Amino acid sequence: MAFAIAHPGVTSALLDARTMEQLDDLLSGLDTVLSVEERSGA
Repeated sequence: MAFAIAHPGVTSALLDARTMEQLDDLLSGLDTVLSVEERSGA
């Protein structure tokens, strides 16, 4: 999720979860901040 949000070519990101546990896991990714190296895939 963090990669999708940080990518300059992505204008929106969709979440899909079947359980509350999956939703919690996905939402926790919103707080993740990637380094420049992680964003570039290096």
